[in-house]
Amino acid sequence: MATARAESVEVLTNNYDNMRHGANLRETVLHTANVAPQTFGRIFSYEVDGPVYAQPLLAANIATQAGGTLDVVYIVTGSNSVYAFNAQSKDKAALWSRRLAQLPQGTTAATSGILSTPVID
Repeated sequence: MATARAESVEVLTNNYDNMRHGANLRETVLHTANVAPQTFGRIFSYEVDGPVYAQPLLAANIATQAGGTLDVVYIVTGSNSVYAFNAQSKDKAALWSRRLAQLPQGTTAATSGILSTPVID
């Protein structure tokens, strides 16, 4: 039986909005009665090339070359990489990834690279 896809809530900056409220004010499904260790948790994860310190961002309805749209999760790493994943799929393959620069010699991904959350504008 097919279910309707919930409307995606975009996360374009750290903590959901420019005021950094840290709350998804459009959440209507999750509540204390259905969020418990037995019924709620990690469903899958993505492979990336370094530690992730920044908040993943979500942009909804991104146009694809095939003519459709996807919700896309963007992840940045301490190794200076940016990844885009299909948020509607458990496919672990990135839609694309880019290494922005090599880390300077003698530094590590824990002290260099992308450590803070970018903004989607």
